[in-house]
Amino acid sequence: MKKSNQLFLLACLSLCCFFQALAQSSTGITGTLVDSKGEPLSYGTVALIRKADAAVVDGAGVEVNGHFKLKSPAPGTYFLKVTAMGYGTLETPAFVVNQAGFQKEFGKLALAQDAKMLQEVTVESMRPTIINHPDKMVVSVEGTVMAAGSTAMEVLSKSPGVWVDQDGNIQLNGKAGVRVMIDGKLTYMSGKQLQTMLQSMPADNIKDLEIITNPSSKFDAEGNSGIININLKKNQLTGLNGSVYTGYQYNKLHGYSAGTNINYKSGQWNSFLNADFGRRTNLRTNTMTRLFWQEGQPTSFDQRGREETFRNVPSVRLGTDYQLNDQHSFGAMAYVMTVDYDNSFVTETYLRNSNPLEDSLISARNLIDADYFNITLNGHYAYKLDTLGSSLSADVDYVKITDNNDAGFFNSGQYVNQAPQLRLEQLGSYNPTTFHIYSAKADFTRKFQNKSKLEAGLKTSYVESDNELQFYFVEGNSRRPDSKRSNHFIYRENIYAGYANYSANLGERWSVQAGLRAEQTVSKGRSVTLKHTTPRRYLDFFPSLFVQQKVTDNYQLTYNYSRRINRPQYDDLNPFIFYLDPLTWAQGNPALRPQYTHSFQVSQTFKKDYILTLGYAHTKDFIAEDSGAEQ
Repeated sequence: MKKSNQLFLLACLSLCCFFQALAQSSTGITGTLVDSKGEPLSYGTVALIRKADAAVVDGAGVEVNGHFKLKSPAPGTYFLKVTAMGYGTLETPAFVVNQAGFQKEFGKLALAQDAKMLQEVTVESMRPTIINHPDKMVVSVEGTVMAAGSTAMEVLSKSPGVWVDQDGNIQLNGKAGVRVMIDGKLTYMSGKQLQTMLQSMPADNIKDLEIITNPSSKFDAEGNSGIININLKKNQLTGLNGSVYTGYQYNKLHGYSAGTNINYKSGQWNSFLNADFGRRTNLRTNTMTRLFWQEGQPTSFDQRGREETFRNVPSVRLGTDYQLNDQHSFGAMAYVMTVDYDNSFVTETYLRNSNPLEDSLISARNLIDADYFNITLNGHYAYKLDTLGSSLSADVDYVKITDNNDAGFFNSGQYVNQAPQLRLEQLGSYNPTTFHIYSAKADFTRKFQNKSKLEAGLKTSYVESDNELQFYFVEGNSRRPDSKRSNHFIYRENIYAGYANYSANLGERWSVQAGLRAEQTVSKGRSVTLKHTTPRRYLDFFPSLFVQQKVTDNYQLTYNYSRRINRPQYDDLNPFIFYLDPLTWAQGNPALRPQYTHSFQVSQTFKKDYILTLGYAHTKDFIAEDSGAEQ
């Protein structure tokens, strides 16, 4: 066995060298990430960002030797944004890609330690920051430099394999659609709302992050991008304790935040209160120039834009636990967040051609006034069966989300070198959306003397989504409904699930975890506008397997596999035709089937510090958007 392990190690290293040599001979964007001493860094993330709109075009993780490589992008102007845990963010100067097969070597990119780092002796005395398990990676936050003065969003954005774009969307190993949990409970948020919640959570409240690229059968099968579970600290101090904090941000707009954390433990009760208020701002300017040639004549497109966003966000999280005795405990938790959102995007666009009399100016002003409300309630019970850690737990959850979006679109156009001939178009929309989510689950864990573990559980959930989109024409102070663009869609979904999971050590060098999950889905989508109803019912099974091999004390291999599902988004099932502009429309497909993904992953851990991960995914019935346009 030892000889075969050595041969396998040699084969893996040879394969890595081969792919590295192959990568160096091809086109693309390459470089090496180092620290201030010139030593290679790993766990970093490199993003390729288009300068015109700050969109993330591509991204990659840093290899164990500090190298990174990105594919050659389409012609345009770009820059790189580099992040790594414990280090400041680095943005390179902009560079121009002017042809296919572009190649650029950045050489060594040095990152400086974050200004919030504590003295080096304190860092050395801490426990390991990152621990790799067969089914997940755990990033310790409590007691580390990352917890000092940071937010949950900042910690998350610097975690291994994690990338967060400007809209708050989270990617894990280059995959979008990551699901975020807090203490094992789904947040049911995404995008800006999730970003807002994480920005209002101090990192001092976090114990650790669990980064799960291939979730086991214990977790919901929904999503093929992975799960990030944020475990919050539990108060251990008797009596009353707490903290207050405040912050200020200036990016040509004024933002601030303030909050408090209060804990109280007395006898069998342990309670907490976290309150935060923040004014989050975002400023983005846009400059775009295009030149077209038609029949030998040039036409230019010059646009200047400015977007300002203001979000006032009060939030409160409070809860209590009661320790009935050494075996039984129960508790409750409530979380409330509201967001008052204002956004304005103003652009001026000049269109010029060879005839100055046809030069025109188009002015656009898009305004959004929205309010978001989220209330999450949880009741939980835990029963410790023995001293080995066997347990029985139950959770009941209710979530209500309302999102009311009021938007106005004001466009005007006129010739620049002629007598004023103002063309004015004013449109508006109101989009109230409500979600009701109910769920209940029970989990059983039995641990044995030989360190093996059996897990099993049941879960049921019900979701109701009510989405109404109202378009109207604005005429002075009056609004005239636009029935062609207005729509009302209601979607209801029940999911019944059960799972079993078993893990054990096979000798001193091997460990295995295998599980199976079954999910029965019953749904009904109803277009009130079109009077069309589509019922669906299907049963699926989702296996998972994790194997970990300790080759030597300094080298470890992990193999894992799981089957996942992506159910269609509610809007994807709506058969109503949405007119995006006079020439473009979008329509959902009520017969759309879920997509299924088989995910495979192999991870190599060197000296407990460097991790190299290779992954492969095969998706069946892939869901994609097929654009349509009026002829």
